[in-house]
Amino acid sequence: MGPENHRAIPGEQEVVPQGHLGTRELVAILMVMTSAKIYLVYSERILRAGATAAWTIPLISGVLSMGWLLPLSYVLELHPGKGIIDITRHLAGRPLAWAFGLLLFVYLFALLATTLEEIATILAIAVLPASPVRYLSMIILGFALPIALLGLEPLGRLSLLMISAAFMSILVLAFVSSPEWSHHFLFPLQGSGVGKVLVAGMVRQAMYTEIIVIGLLAPYIRVVPAAKGRIRYCAVLATAFSTVVFTLVILGFQMLQPYPTGVNEAVPLLSAARVLYLSRFFQRFDALFLFFWIMAAVTQQALVLYFASLGLASTFSIRNHKPLLVLTGLMAIAYVYVLYDYSLTVILDFDIMRPASTALVYVWVFLLLVLSHTRKKLRGRGARAHV
Repeated sequence: MGPENHRAIPGEQEVVPQGHLGTRELVAILMVMTSAKIYLVYSERILRAGATAAWTIPLISGVLSMGWLLPLSYVLELHPGKGIIDITRHLAGRPLAWAFGLLLFVYLFALLATTLEEIATILAIAVLPASPVRYLSMIILGFALPIALLGLEPLGRLSLLMISAAFMSILVLAFVSSPEWSHHFLFPLQGSGVGKVLVAGMVRQAMYTEIIVIGLLAPYIRVVPAAKGRIRYCAVLATAFSTVVFTLVILGFQMLQPYPTGVNEAVPLLSAARVLYLSRFFQRFDALFLFFWIMAAVTQQALVLYFASLGLASTFSIRNHKPLLVLTGLMAIAYVYVLYDYSLTVILDFDIMRPASTALVYVWVFLLLVLSHTRKKLRGRGARAHV
């Protein structure tokens, strides 16, 4: 596949395209970005936020996230062949493009560093006891970095493989655990209160904020000129599938263990696999699922690493983003080594970085939406005046 004809803004250097993405690969990338964290501490934090009604939070958040995803898709389709940073530069000028681009990089870097530490810590707690977390983080990133260096097309194909395997493992886990389910653990249905659950659902829209990377991928999506609405279709499909995954996982776990027990599990999904009836007959039955979950988490690390460097390169019009891949990876390792504190990392991830990212997305998307409509009206008035 040859590189796409990606038009640069006059006076700006062009970021080199890394290949084309089809619809399936794009949806798979977005799903890996949003769903891989379900294997980490995120599930436990959702349980704490929603109590016995935690399974409704992904549903509420998925619906509400359409409030920024659909406008973002519309803006991207108004400017075909351009990414979100290029559009910002075109509509609002370089200073705002630099500001939003740097904020996006900070968000993606925080996502990379916090999830790297979470994966390493969970492996040290639940799988490889007494293993140094810092060494495990280096091993994880040692796998993720070469994958990210392969480029966008291999990442798309790998994401398609990983999300298919991970989704099938979740369905199998739900099927074999169904004899152990107890619907009594879901009561009271309103959890700690309808109002609190709705507020939690509004705040936890951040569980889908990773889909903002579709703004970086827009120039590399393989579409024909007549295929309007493809970006919107992919964003909605990825969000719908991610919502199903989140809901299945949290609902299934809630019916396996009562709420007071579930919130004390560091890795709810792994603990669910270990209490299955089949585990009494097959040694380490949970390892069948663990392999796919770890691979999905490593794939997500590679994707976040790739998008962080690509976003930084787009912000400052750097042609080759690969050196930034290595630099960003080294910064993530430095975070784990220098600021290693699991409690602080969980707070930074769940309570600070993700809610703040939702505010960033809304401000950025609606600013571009207003500027796009304003420029469109001005062009229309200019054309009428010329006539």
